[in-house]
Amino acid sequence: MPPQEFKRRLVGPIMSIPTPFTADLQVDHAAVRTMIRRAIRHQCRAVGLTTGNSMFASLTYPEVKDLTRVMVEAAGRQALTIAATGVWDRDQVLDYTRYSESVGADAIQVLAPRGAGEDEVVAFFRDLAGKTRLAIVLHGHFSMALLRRLLAVDSIVAMKDEDSLSEAIEHQIAFSERMVAFPANNSPFVVCSLFGARAYYCELYQVWPDVGLEFWRVMQRGDVRRAAEIIKKYDHPFLRRWSHPFWRACMEHFGVAQRYLRPPDKSYTDEEMREVKRYWDELGIKPKARGSA
Repeated sequence: MPPQEFKRRLVGPIMSIPTPFTADLQVDHAAVRTMIRRAIRHQCRAVGLTTGNSMFASLTYPEVKDLTRVMVEAAGRQALTIAATGVWDRDQVLDYTRYSESVGADAIQVLAPRGAGEDEVVAFFRDLAGKTRLAIVLHGHFSMALLRRLLAVDSIVAMKDEDSLSEAIEHQIAFSERMVAFPANNSPFVVCSLFGARAYYCELYQVWPDVGLEFWRVMQRGDVRRAAEIIKKYDHPFLRRWSHPFWRACMEHFGVAQRYLRPPDKSYTDEEMREVKRYWDELGIKPKARGSA
């Protein structure tokens, strides 16, 4: 897929993949497939890895590659797929980019080299763009001046926007025609959509995609007030409690994946799982019958 076509199609919720593990701490590829199938059925048209949510620090490099392949296979042509680099050196980034392209990913989300000056960052991305046909998604914190230089590279067409809300708005005003800068969750997307944002990470598609779909539908209608009500009821309390263990526990509660994490992260206990059930019961949300979600 040419980078400009990827940019054109990158609209709506993006589901980042929180790497699930089995009880014996193996990567749970079956759960990844379940997660992606559920998201697609609920009108999510983009899925992606990202070094933090996907817990690259807990994975070996071959496991990251396998996870990338499984993501692409599960999405098929029903959703865009965004591979992602970790905190790696240049050679590993290039190797992984070649691998991601070979298995059919649509884009590669790339961390800027740590400790590099602006000239080095620009040279790094120019070199990468010359070695892949994939669309490039920026990941990290970039000054406005650096972004202007990077966007001279045609295949850089998107950015995971993790900056402050005021900076995210600035990115939309300056660059929304040139690239898709997608906020990290629903709340900043509501504001940034007023300035041109059209894609975003949704933090509930992995757990309860009905809420994710409802939010996207009301945003498509332009019903910002209803979108704010959804955020207040579901997103805000979820994000206040958010942690990798809580996220995985919620996925187990809804039958998507298991709760387990590799050390040093701690998996939820049975008692903590009962608290997770109470949390969702109080919101009036019950797991559906297995296989119907």
